[in-house]
Amino acid sequence: MHAHTIQAEIRKEKLDEAIKIVREQLLPQLRERDGYQRGYVLLDRESGKAEFIIVWKEGVCFVASELYRSLLEHVRDVLSGTPKHTAYEVVVEDPPSAGHEAASS
Repeated sequence: MHAHTIQAEIRKEKLDEAIKIVREQLLPQLRERDGYQRGYVLLDRESGKAEFIIVWKEGVCFVASELYRSLLEHVRDVLSGTPKHTAYEVVVEDPPSAGHEAASS
């Protein structure tokens, strides 16, 4: 399993718009891709700093993909600065146990 992170700063006045773009445009595109497992968006509303974590079943050359370019195109107008991409191998996973549910989307 592999994870890709995209760190970005979102314009504070565009935070709600950015969240809407992720929910309505980016996640549906990701769900259509083979190997996609899940995604998370972490946001500090005070600073506008955000991290998008995408988990894949296998290693994917995500940053060179058409999908990555498409994702960046969708969020370009809400960002301040250039996002930073990093790829990782997931070496430990602690799945939710029975009775514990993930945060709602």
